Amino acid sequence: MFEEVIYLPDSAGETPVDLDVRRVDDGLDVNLAMVDANTPPQFGAVPKAVLLNELRFSPAATAAGAR
Repeated sequence: MFEEVIYLPDSAGETPVDLDVRRVDDGLDVNLAMVDANTPPQFGAVPKAVLLNELRFSPAATAAGAR
């Protein structure tokens, strides 16, 4: 999913602005709300790759404590 979010602005001209995540029997179902890539303001460089090394998700993760 992270690769899609990074590559969508270049490949489809759209960027995600919101998401809906639901638990399903075999994992998660993620739906992205998309807008034209030129609509939201751009801050800094546009990411071109995703590094998944040691990426972890936890129910206890917060903005201050996410790893």
